[in-house]
Amino acid sequence: MTKTPTDTCYIAGPMTGYPGFNYQAFDDARDALIIDGWDVISPADLDRVNLGINFSVMTGTEDLSQHRTAFARQDIDALLKVGAVFVLDGWEKSTGVRNEMDIAAMLGVPIYSFTTGKPINHTKHFSAWQQGPPNVSPRRDMLDEAADLVDGDRNNQYGDPRQDFQRTATMWSAYLDADVRPHDVAALMAILKVSRIRWSPAKRDSWVDIAGYAACGWHCAMPDETATA
Repeated sequence: MTKTPTDTCYIAGPMTGYPGFNYQAFDDARDALIIDGWDVISPADLDRVNLGINFSVMTGTEDLSQHRTAFARQDIDALLKVGAVFVLDGWEKSTGVRNEMDIAAMLGVPIYSFTTGKPINHTKHFSAWQQGPPNVSPRRDMLDEAADLVDGDRNNQYGDPRQDFQRTATMWSAYLDADVRPHDVAALMAILKVSRIRWSPAKRDSWVDIAGYAACGWHCAMPDETATA
């Protein structure tokens, strides 16, 4: 791998849902990259300096939404200063990391896997952007929003839908004296949204939620090996 002219790199990786918000992995990657000759900007270090928060004692599930703007500003500023981005394992399931990779791709900054050192081709998402605004239909845009919810913020906040919906199903079963299963929870929540659509058919959130519940319901109904494939 050829170093970039600046020899400065940025570390991107998943945080939410990992013990201590995965800061130990960021620290280990930073130390390894420094040994390899890089000047390193790590969001974990930026957070500690700028926010003064001890993330290492946290579970990784705390609500840090009040800091979201600060996180975004400092990370975007860092991406403007680097010649390479290294991503940690698990980046595929992190909305935040994918956003950072999008920005790096727009800036023409190469992206590498920290684990393998191999480049990750993320520029394909921007071929249309380089020519003009992408031709995305409102239908696709709505489904993309649902996908971001089930794989992003809500998944991070509430955990695996099979576990979350199982807890709800257990409580509903006791209350109704009936056998309610996790996928039933998704179906019933979708029915609730249909009722709301009857009152407000133009409310986008209800349609987005139905798409999200459909995905989560399928996830809950499938065998473990299929749902995690």
